[in-house]
Amino acid sequence: MKNGNQISRREFVAKMASGAAAAGISLSATTAFPAEPSAATQKAIHYRKLGRTGFTVSVVSFGAMTTSDPAVIRRGVDLGINYIDTARAYMRGENEKIVAEAIKGISRDKLYIATKIKSSTRRDSLPKSAMLKQAEESLAALNMDYVDVLFLHDLKQEEQVTNPDAIEVLSQLKKEGKIRFTGLSTHSNVAAVADAAVKTGFFDVILAKINFKSGKADLDALKRAAEAGLGIVAMKTQAGGYTTEEMGGFTPHQAALKWVLQHKFVANTIPGMTTIQQVEENFTVAKSPELSLREKAALKCYGDSIDKLYCRLCGKCEGDCPNGVPVAEVNRCVMYAEAYGDEGLARRELAALGPLPCADCSECSVTCRNHVDVGAKIRKALTLVV
Repeated sequence: MKNGNQISRREFVAKMASGAAAAGISLSATTAFPAEPSAATQKAIHYRKLGRTGFTVSVVSFGAMTTSDPAVIRRGVDLGINYIDTARAYMRGENEKIVAEAIKGISRDKLYIATKIKSSTRRDSLPKSAMLKQAEESLAALNMDYVDVLFLHDLKQEEQVTNPDAIEVLSQLKKEGKIRFTGLSTHSNVAAVADAAVKTGFFDVILAKINFKSGKADLDALKRAAEAGLGIVAMKTQAGGYTTEEMGGFTPHQAALKWVLQHKFVANTIPGMTTIQQVEENFTVAKSPELSLREKAALKCYGDSIDKLYCRLCGKCEGDCPNGVPVAEVNRCVMYAEAYGDEGLARRELAALGPLPCADCSECSVTCRNHVDVGAKIRKALTLVV
């Protein structure tokens, strides 16, 4: 490892060559509603239906959470991406304005725009007035009369899914024509949240963490949700997207994205993109999402390399800390610094969790079932909150 979160080219290529040889693989490098994409565009990249919304969305869509340059988003749109994901909380409200700037001058009927509001803090539900205020602020920042999907942000428990106040707020906004469809997003406890969403019969879309480290229970629950008519949007598709050094023609992050798209219940993915280069790389996946044997070997080796770095957010350590630290949430925040390279985002997300009582512990007593070094993650978090 380099700086704790980079994978050396020598280590990666050595592992990959070994794994590929065993598989017999050669590694030589080589309120108007949005309209259907044109026939020419559909030939260029792949699209799928987003559940019962009926939207035809690009399989690689745009996750704008960390995008600060409107030109990067605009490049994605120019290539055929027609679904953009943002949130009221991203960049303290500025991200929605960046999206608005990026799509200025484009007919509203050419794009699907999704944003998110919070329905609860870590401990308590928010009042209806606070949720409605967020929605109105989102519309103002986006300079839109309506959004195509409004998500409840980062739900973890069934009671958050069935929160009657949140459902009432979304129903009101839909009745007023300010949102077209309703959704929820979930990073952890995905299976329980997805099953609860199906039971309500209310939600139209689920935005969920899906990647090659996802467990079978989560994938099965999301497949059931898709079969019930919900559109499934995948986030965190590259398992953190930890930085690798130059690896010639090998692209494990593209392979990770393709792995998600092999699951036909997934309508589209929203990888975060901050540079035009990343847009171009992901666009190649939108054109050819099939996962080759060579890419499977790359993905296996990449997965082995990040195995002790990447928190699966499985929730199995929940309650293990005697001081009540939400370990998985802390790990997610640290990932923003380690993998995304965005310490500002990591600090903001950690601040939202409240004070960490970890400094008084001589060592962390929490043991990860997947062998992630929790103590190292906590130490990194403490450096970020100082």
